[in-house]
Amino acid sequence: MASLTAGSTAKIAAGIVIAMLVANMILFALKKIQGLVFWLVIIIGALIAYFILPKFASR
Repeated sequence: MASLTAGSTAKIAAGIVIAMLVANMILFALKKIQGLVFWLVIIIGALIAYFILPKFASR
């Protein structure tokens, strides 16, 4: 079994964040979520991308 390197872990985490944000935009466009939830998810995604993902990449 191959072990995950820091770069591949960061890529997987980034892919998950991107998928979460795309799903968020689709749900908002279909009026399944409200504006407040939409913006909260956007802010959480931005915080993850700015603070947490660089720590994965630097390991």
